[in-house]
Amino acid sequence: MPIKGRTFDAAYSCYAVLNLEPRLDEFARAVARLLPEEAPLIIGLLNPTVLFEIAIYPFAGRLKGFRKASQRPVRLKIARGGKEEVACYLYSPKAFAKLMLPGFQLERVSAVHLFLPPPDQGMLRFPTLFRGINRIEARLEARRGWNSVGYFSLLTFRRAGAE
Repeated sequence: MPIKGRTFDAAYSCYAVLNLEPRLDEFARAVARLLPEEAPLIIGLLNPTVLFEIAIYPFAGRLKGFRKASQRPVRLKIARGGKEEVACYLYSPKAFAKLMLPGFQLERVSAVHLFLPPPDQGMLRFPTLFRGINRIEARLEARRGWNSVGYFSLLTFRRAGAE
């Protein structure tokens, strides 16, 4: 709910929170009222199509990437190994940007975790490997074609003029 008579210099949505919101049009209108023209809005999204899930997981007998790309909404587990699930609306950066119109214009999309899933304790035992992979990802993360197939996408919007 908007804070009466108050605006903010910028807004940020932590990774995947908005993937749980089925009414993005209401979110876009509400946050537009809180931001002045040209203010940035940074959104982290969980992607429906993830490069490593589609390219690597099938070799391990997992089809999670294909399921996520084809279901609307996707039922995702709340915690690793848990049984509780939540409905998750996975939007491509392009589809999400369309939903944010007319109040926001997309400026930039960057991928996060292109080649590997977010690290867990076991993976962190290989810091040299991850530094090398991170350097490669840094070169590709904002390039067209790569920027929307990471585990997450980081979208930068600007508040458009009055609607």
